[in-house]
Amino acid sequence: MHWDFKKITTAVLTTLGIGTLTSCYGMPPVNYGSEWSATIYGGKDTELPLNNIHVRLISGREIIAEDWTDSTGFVSLQMDPGRTAFMMPEDGSRCMELIITDDDGTQNGGKFKSFTKQIYFDENNTDYEEIFLEKDE
Repeated sequence: MHWDFKKITTAVLTTLGIGTLTSCYGMPPVNYGSEWSATIYGGKDTELPLNNIHVRLISGREIIAEDWTDSTGFVSLQMDPGRTAFMMPEDGSRCMELIITDDDGTQNGGKFKSFTKQIYFDENNTDYEEIFLEKDE
């Protein structure tokens, strides 16, 4: 094979072009995952941890993560990085709705009112809260 100036230049520029594209526009780092955790208590003036409380993070109509509290009232929700990034609102706000419900009725300390609030996540967010649910008389 005869290498002339045109072939050598094309080979070099092609290699440089592919290298530049890969280094500048390669796979983005996965840093969209977030974790939210809380301890959920029953009543405003008590530290009675609530077991088996249903906790969900919702974006639009899609449940992003859900779990139930353990016997100490603790729950931790971890969002899948790819799915979370995909499910975030188009405006980039990364705001989701937190919904907490007492689905087991009067078991585990009584019946408690549902709790809802907006939670904002930024990159690599880790957030912890203590939440006190009101009794549902």
